Amino acid sequence: MLAACRAGVGDGGSSTLRIGDQSKSLQLPFELAGEVEGPPLPFQWMTFTDGPNMNAAFLSDALDVGTMGDTPALFASAAGADVVIIAAGSTAPNSYLQIIARPDTGIRTLADLKGKRIAFTKSTALHGYLLLALEHAGLSQADITPIDVPLVALMRALQSEAADAAVLGGPMIPGYLAQQPDAVVLDAPDGGYNVILAARRSLAHPTIRSALVDFVARGARAGEWLKAHPDIWREEYFRGVQHQDEAGAQALLKRVGIRPYFKTVTAELRTHLERQAKLLSGAGALPPGPIAADLFDGGINREFNQAIEEAIG
Repeated sequence: MLAACRAGVGDGGSSTLRIGDQSKSLQLPFELAGEVEGPPLPFQWMTFTDGPNMNAAFLSDALDVGTMGDTPALFASAAGADVVIIAAGSTAPNSYLQIIARPDTGIRTLADLKGKRIAFTKSTALHGYLLLALEHAGLSQADITPIDVPLVALMRALQSEAADAAVLGGPMIPGYLAQQPDAVVLDAPDGGYNVILAARRSLAHPTIRSALVDFVARGARAGEWLKAHPDIWREEYFRGVQHQDEAGAQALLKRVGIRPYFKTVTAELRTHLERQAKLLSGAGALPPGPIAADLFDGGINREFNQAIEEAIG
């Protein structure tokens, strides 16, 4: 797939805008809002299972832009992917990600995670979310037994009792709670961010940079459209893409809400990422250094923030 993706820009050409997506979370809003018609460069959508896999594509010069959680963006920076955040959307605490404990473990609060086996997926947003939650309880990764499993195996880790608790995301949560209604959902104080990353080499190309500014403006308008049509999003995304039944789709819409990805880059986002990078470094997952700072560029951020503000008035 990566070899095919390189045809988008290739030797300085600009035939398509190569966009990294996860579960159609970008593509579907653009399509529903009618924002796929007439862009300066045709959109070439590419789906990835998670942020770490998308990072490999950025490193291979196979993407111009893509979306991922805040934690994998830090790993992209640490790996030398040379990307910059051009837009971001925040999530509320206990919305898309939650820490859920099996009912028979005695875990009732975040402090009770000490000494327990906690399942998550390293280098993803789940990892950063867990570290922030542990910090709030005065704990660190050293105080738990970490169980690193792929995203698709997190529910199985709980069901098989290989883990006492797990960080679950989005569509996994209604499914597990339906099976285990007595499971304990822990209250964590911190939300996170979904970020839109652009490759600096793409931003250096005038045609692609112009297309990226247009892309961000379209994304901002699509986000406003979604907020005005939550029932369509529930039907088309939570039911159509995430394959939830009506009850699960309603539960996800209530928990997650409509939180567009294409919001302006803020100082709060930078502070959040710097804090998370410090925690990941302390856990031995990232090296020390200006990993978070490298994801920001004052001139680029001002340009794209202006495009977002103008797009939504």
